[in-house]
Amino acid sequence: MNGHNRSIELPRGNAHSARSGRSPIEIVLPVAWFTIAGWFVWGSGNTSEEVLGPIPSTPEVAASQIDPSPLRTPLTDPPMVEIGGVQQRCSDCHAIFASLEVTPSQILQHSHIQLDHGLNNRCYNCHSRTDRDKLILHDETLIGFADTPQLCAQCHGTVYRDWERGTHGRTTGSWDRASGKQERLLCISCHDPHRPRFDAIEPLPGPNTWRMGEQDGAEDTHASEGNPLERWKTQNNGHPKKGH
Repeated sequence: MNGHNRSIELPRGNAHSARSGRSPIEIVLPVAWFTIAGWFVWGSGNTSEEVLGPIPSTPEVAASQIDPSPLRTPLTDPPMVEIGGVQQRCSDCHAIFASLEVTPSQILQHSHIQLDHGLNNRCYNCHSRTDRDKLILHDETLIGFADTPQLCAQCHGTVYRDWERGTHGRTTGSWDRASGKQERLLCISCHDPHRPRFDAIEPLPGPNTWRMGEQDGAEDTHASEGNPLERWKTQNNGHPKKGH
């Protein structure tokens, strides 16, 4: 080795790392991770089911409970109903006879309607008496049936603001408002405007996993002996700890 042409011999490990473009720790960590994972699965002397318990079964859920389609099909704008097999506008019939000023206690027509909307027990609170193809606001402004959220907002302002922001109601198509594919369902796509309160809904089953255990609400499964993680902590090479 002369003074003009010096060479430095790198350690073999560093030379290999330099050639491969990876540091030693990038090689060691994956190996260590798989080694530890393999011990948990095969080296503890217990099968995963013996340590963590049986694999939870998948509960059966009715297809109707996860159906993304709207709960109701609202009237079109203008509203059309089928009478005698023929599609008719509301005004086609209501133009023939004068509308009563007071909502009758017994409705002879539209007998399928059940009016149960709190204090809102008068047809003309929402329907225009002079134009049955329109709805009417408190200031007597007429709006189409496609604009029902404006009508609902008069009494349900808080819920309407939540609906505008997407925290109430259902959004379909896309989460991106700028995509042009997003569709916000109207109030009446879910709620019957004459009887808006939902009937009791049975909740879907809660999660039941090895990590969380049974979620029946009877006990704190995160701190109980039934929690798989707690059972794992009590294991000592496959045997319970002394005094347990």
